[in-house]
Amino acid sequence: MNRYMQLIVASVMLVVLLTVFISAGFWQLRRAAEKEALEDSFATGAGMELLYAPIDDAAATDNRYRRMQLEGSFLPDQQIMLDNIVHNGINGYEVLTPFDTGTVIIMVNRGWVRANPDRRVLPDISVGADTRTITGIVNKFAAPGMRFDTEYPSDMPWPRRMLYPDQETIETSLGTRVAPYQLLLIAGQPDGYTRKWKALHVDPNTNYGYAFQWFSFAILAIIFYIILIVRWRRSDPTNNAVNVHGNE
Repeated sequence: MNRYMQLIVASVMLVVLLTVFISAGFWQLRRAAEKEALEDSFATGAGMELLYAPIDDAAATDNRYRRMQLEGSFLPDQQIMLDNIVHNGINGYEVLTPFDTGTVIIMVNRGWVRANPDRRVLPDISVGADTRTITGIVNKFAAPGMRFDTEYPSDMPWPRRMLYPDQETIETSLGTRVAPYQLLLIAGQPDGYTRKWKALHVDPNTNYGYAFQWFSFAILAIIFYIILIVRWRRSDPTNNAVNVHGNE
């Protein structure tokens, strides 16, 4: 490969690397902005007027993070435990309990409970079926970055351990319709577990940190390219030509 071809290859590689690094950096900045917007919505929702009746599918998104107060009763015989939920480095479950309002069943997330080291031993998540009034935060069902189709046998014993079940999976398991959102039982409400609700589990500053790294990679790529160009010019035979005839 001649000298000029090497320069062309190096320039093309620089363009490709800069495209990748800068694109990744701006993507992280966008993700940070989205997360900050969610955090603002979460804080705003706490100060809005309470909802006193279930909402429909169309209103669920607009009212995300708003607080809702409902009267009804838990259905303790058909509870779901969200598996592999880590809190402060400890593995456990989030407890989803159906709540019958008389018009619709809403899944209430009662919080996080520690898992027993012996997976065969489930925590006691029993709750009374008496009529009560609860207050919770409207939120979407938790979803992983990538969802895999998982079959849950209809004869599984209750409570059932599941990995991020969506509305359809929950309805299939319960054999009835449920609201397209969950309620996060607020702190201070009885029959709940560890609850430190927030819009995100990952701080936006993490994305800013990643963005800084990607932009740093772009700067380093430019520096290495400049060093390469300098060395390339210094090694140019025409710059080191010697007058074979000398000076007389």
